[in-house]
Amino acid sequence: MQANADVHSAIESIICDTYSRLSTPGSQFTDLFCDPDLMIVGSGLGELFAGPDIACRAGAGLATAGFRWNPGDITVWSHGEVAWAQIHGTVDLDKGTGLESVPYYTTAVFACVDGLWRWKYWGGAEPQEQPRV
Repeated sequence: MQANADVHSAIESIICDTYSRLSTPGSQFTDLFCDPDLMIVGSGLGELFAGPDIACRAGAGLATAGFRWNPGDITVWSHGEVAWAQIHGTVDLDKGTGLESVPYYTTAVFACVDGLWRWKYWGGAEPQEQPRV
């Protein structure tokens, strides 16, 4: 079931804040990636980050890469204290010859803990025109 307006707004706000911080060198992630069971799976080989410490370090590292993260279309569903989202966004890369906009899809899971929504899972995908699988 699609999330009600309050849940959708709260989740969208967290996503937009996260993408903004990923675009800003020096950003901190300890308040966003604080859940002890957090798991982040990026689109690249070896991009598996379990727990808040490594997730915060990975986020801070990405924030220095010079990418611009754009959330694009966000759809949110919820059931009780769990919400999940599909984010069809882009990441702008500066290749030195101009910006390249790369599609980036995120599947996200959130849990409401003590009245606050928290990231539980981030699954990133860089869709390909000619997928190998």
